[in-house]
Amino acid sequence: MAATLHSGILVYFHCAPGTGYAIGRLEQVFYRAACEVTGDPSSVYFAYPTLESEQRGDPPVAASSLLQIDPITRDPLELQRVSKLVKERHITAALGFDQQPGSALERVLRQAGVRTLVSYWGAPMSGHYSGLRLLMRRWMMRMQRYQPDHYVFESEAMRQTATQGRGVQWGRTAVIRLGVDTDRFKPVSPRSNYAQALFGLPPEAHIVFYSGHMEPRKGVAVIMQAAINIVSQRKRKDIYFVILGNQGNEAQPFMEMLVHSDAAGHVVFGGYREDIVEIIKSATLGVIASVGWDSFTRSAVEIAACGKPLIVSSLPGLDETVIPSQTGFTFQPGNHAELAARIIQLVDDQPLCASLGAQARQRVDNHFSERHQTQEIAKLFAPMPVAEGAE
Repeated sequence: MAATLHSGILVYFHCAPGTGYAIGRLEQVFYRAACEVTGDPSSVYFAYPTLESEQRGDPPVAASSLLQIDPITRDPLELQRVSKLVKERHITAALGFDQQPGSALERVLRQAGVRTLVSYWGAPMSGHYSGLRLLMRRWMMRMQRYQPDHYVFESEAMRQTATQGRGVQWGRTAVIRLGVDTDRFKPVSPRSNYAQALFGLPPEAHIVFYSGHMEPRKGVAVIMQAAINIVSQRKRKDIYFVILGNQGNEAQPFMEMLVHSDAAGHVVFGGYREDIVEIIKSATLGVIASVGWDSFTRSAVEIAACGKPLIVSSLPGLDETVIPSQTGFTFQPGNHAELAARIIQLVDDQPLCASLGAQARQRVDNHFSERHQTQEIAKLFAPMPVAEGAE
């Protein structure tokens, strides 16, 4: 628990409640961290631009603790309303998700009595700059009278986008890795055949697992090319690919890549599912083949927690999800032949596969549990000098 309790904490988002699986898990972690900060769940408030959502999941707070706040508003009447809410509910701490520094809301929160303000970033803050351009950005950031005390990032690479892109002072930044529920995501022995039965695959099938978005930067096309290399060219009939996260007709362009290829029968698109943990436990290994920006992804932590080795593109941030040759491997982004070779290496060397998977799980236990993530976030609200601009 934080050294000194705050009388109330506001956790605010730029999106609707329960927007997707990843943010839904963060909502749970933020809530538990906020409860540690205040010592009283009734003093934890969640705010969203809208309280209506068609997404899965509900906010973890009671309905009476839900507030409607647009974090980018500049409307004086709306900001006045927020100031009144903060004062009436004795809110002295705030945690914002992906909030730009220097916003009108941050000014109002400070003036209304918020002593500690933390900005949690789930995406890169900026590109990288150098020379005079970076100096100017650093100067502009220092001139911001109202800004967070801490900027939290999920990887060192993402922190670099703040310090080398936006000019955020290094001392205001922290890296807190994504956490996973290690009681739910855990290894099983012997390996489960849940996915093999679910998707009609041979019981002995080695499954290469991916879960995530389908946009081009996520590299699903690279996985398709690796499947063709493995199944059609190398004639490996024991290896299958299970891809989750597709919605609507998103899988169609990738399946078209497999037309007239033996790999077509070795690739399954499973959609958006609730039984992801059981499917991971059925896999031999996981793959994240991103070709554009990515970072310390939740799926990487979940795969590792289940004791599976991971093969990822050597992109900044994403490459932090593995320790090469200890918990998995990296490969050159877009190099499907290298990816295929690494997949076959792990399938054919089961002692190595098991060793990497066991070390991956141990790394999660040591650093990437939701409990660890919760505690690290709560620590940021410990007593500190009032930031410049607080009134």
